[in-house]
Amino acid sequence: MEPQTILPFLTLHAGPATGAVREYLAGHLREAGGIDADVVAELMVRIAVSFLTAPEGCVPLRTDDEIRAFARRHLVPLGRQGGSLE
Repeated sequence: MEPQTILPFLTLHAGPATGAVREYLAGHLREAGGIDADVVAELMVRIAVSFLTAPEGCVPLRTDDEIRAFARRHLVPLGRQGGSLE
């Protein structure tokens, strides 16, 4: 799919997609308990969309291993505010 086709669905019209992914993540986060699962899921989705729409930066996300390492180091702790995701 061409970037100009997908970009509106990640920005101006992102509501439905963001909501669907947020609900999916929040469902898993609720199992951890002790956190505001909707807010943490929203943050995770918005961070991911940011990297999709503007991938160039100082964070190395070129390989699956780099993406996993970033998620473990920076996204998983968001869900550890009061529960464990492991």
